[in-house]
Amino acid sequence: MTTRNDQQVQIEMMRQEAQVLFVQVLQDGAFQRLGARDLRTSDGVLVKGHLEPDTTRRLFEAIPDDFRETAGHYNDPDATGDRMGLSIILRRNGTEEVFQMVYGSQSTGPTQEIKDFVITAIQLTEPAYQAHL
Repeated sequence: MTTRNDQQVQIEMMRQEAQVLFVQVLQDGAFQRLGARDLRTSDGVLVKGHLEPDTTRRLFEAIPDDFRETAGHYNDPDATGDRMGLSIILRRNGTEEVFQMVYGSQSTGPTQEIKDFVITAIQLTEPAYQAHL
């Protein structure tokens, strides 16, 4: 039997030129994560493992309902603070939806729904991340 991974979430956050967060979760629970919770600097450790089925389900359920409408490329021309970049790629049902935004650490940044989704991804992968350090 072959495991299908036709759903995937990938989140990448940059601060200045440094990657401070990378999270990738496949439908079967396989995950990769780099980056501590503070999102200020990278710990440089890439952890690979598997999430519990309930955790994976909760992550996919946390995808904002309007993500398809939110997807796109945004650049805040009035950005202040450190240069930040956020990229979220969702692959599901044979399609790919991409949200990318460049903003400043002191700027408004992404919508609250996008911020909440990123926080949820960090929180849900944190126990498995810590267990593999």
